Formats: sequence, C-alpha cells, structure tokens
Amino acid sequence: MQNFNALAVFVAVAERNSISVAAKRLGISASGASKSIARLEERLGVRLLNRTTRNVSLTSEGSLFFDRCRLILAEVKEAEDALTQARAAPSGKLVVQVPIGFGKLIVVPALPKFIAQYPGVTLDLELADRMPDLSRERIDAAVRVGAVTDARVVAKKLCRTKFVTCASPGYLRRHGEPRTPADLTHHRCLAYVDPQAGRYRDWEFTGSEGSFAIGVSGQLNINNGEALVEVAKAGGGIATVASFIAADAIARGKLRVILRDYMSEGPEISVIYMPARHISARVRAFIDFMSKLVPPDPPWARALSPRAATAR
Repeated sequence: MQNFNALAVFVAVAERNSISVAAKRLGISASGASKSIARLEERLGVRLLNRTTRNVSLTSEGSLFFDRCRLILAEVKEAEDALTQARAAPSGKLVVQVPIGFGKLIVVPALPKFIAQYPGVTLDLELADRMPDLSRERIDAAVRVGAVTDARVVAKKLCRTKFVTCASPGYLRRHGEPRTPADLTHHRCLAYVDPQAGRYRDWEFTGSEGSFAIGVSGQLNINNGEALVEVAKAGGGIATVASFIAADAIARGKLRVILRDYMSEGPEISVIYMPARHISARVRAFIDFMSKLVPPDPPWARALSPRAATAR
C-alpha cells in the first residue's frame, strides 16, 4: 500500500508540474511529497522528474512510467467505485418497458414484492408491444419476448417459451381432437393477426420430419394472445399461443393442450439493458429480480407436462 501511495503522489506531481501544488491537493506536506518521489526513484533506479526551483517536468523514463501509473490508478478507482456501488442500496427512478401480455401475466403481479424489497426505487413501467430504443428513450431496462436484433444492447437470456396449441374440453367434445397439424383444416382455428403486416402469424410445429409452419386463419382472428385464450376458453375454437399466456387456463382445466407430439419451441425471453462498465444498483436489482422470477425452467412450463394433465 505504501508503494501505491507513492504512485499516487508521483502522478499528482506530474499532472500539476509542481510538488507544492500536488502536495496541497493530496493534503500532505511538500517535503513529504518530495521524499516519497525520491524513495520511488531510488527503488526504481531511475530519475522520474527534472526539478528546478520553479517547477518539475517528466524525464523520458518518467513519461513512460506516468502513463502506466495513471492507468493503474484509474483501474483501482473504477474497482473502488464498483464496490461502493454494489454495496449501495438501490435508489432513484427506474424506467422499464415490458410487453403487454408478459407484463400483465408474469411481471406485474410480482412487482409489489420488488418495490417492497427496494423502497428507495421508484419504478416507472411501460407496457407496450414494441422494441424500444433504450439509449434514445432513456429506458433503463426492458423485457423482450423474441429475438434481440439491436447489437448495441446487452441481452440476458431468461428462458425459452413454447408455443402450445389448445382448445376447451367442450370444443373437443363437440368437434373431436385433431391428431396431426394437417387435421386443423377441419377445425375452427383462431389466428393471431398482425394488422401492421397485414397477415396472420403461421403456426409452428416440430415433428418427426423436423420443424415446419402452416398458414392458419379462421372466421375470428385477433391481434392479442390473451384475447385468443379467452375465446378458446369459451369454446370458440383452437388457438396456438405462447405457453405463459395459456398456462393458467390449462392448469385450471379451462383449456387442454392438443398436438403435444408437435409442440414447438417458442421465442426467447430476455432482459435487455445498455452496456456500461458499472451497472447502477437499481438496474442490477431489476435484472436479478427478473432472473429469479423467470428461471430457465419457469413455473408456467409445469402446466404443459403430461403428468400435470393426468393429475387433473
């Protein structure tokens, strides 16, 4: 530590070209600063400073040593700041954006626990189905359901969801249960419509022949997964939605998973944030919160297991 202090004195003197000014800045005597540098020079076996009665200047060896010392001190300062920040209680405003469906069903119900755990944080939550520009919009973090295409952000993967095809028990009693995706042509299918793209989302399946998609639309098509689940629960037809949207209805027996042998992987769920040398305590708290809330094997996946269906 004594050697480290000598480096700090040397850098301060070199930056100000004055032993007395640097000593005053450091809160030590000028003679103490001069002796510290003299001992440093003696230990290194080189002269670091040219001294005159008016000022000091770096020697060629001192100039090389100065550049390295300044980098070392900067790294130590960053390490100290990171430790202080890690120990600090999260506080201040936290702006977060979350997709509507995932937010309402998964994130929002858990937020009272988050704000109780971090009373110093003020959370501003936006529910929106869009990819935000975190830097331009000054959003601290966002949850993304789907591929992250913005190379400027850091994406921490939480889990991968699945697409599930389901219908109400009443619908299946009246119309029978399709055994293969090809059988869907004889059923009332409830498609997800994208008004901006002007098309219906394909239903994706995975079978013995690999992954494939089929175009599906019906008499009723909606641009919201929760609404599709409500219609399916009412016996209006068959829907394919992300597993977290249908999980509660499946667990309650309101919907039944069909075409289990063709169940396909769905989009990844990630929490994204801007890269930084040191993430603020409140952003780190939200990332950790989401990691615990959405583990790689999330709770809603249990409703999809055949064992869960048998238990009902």
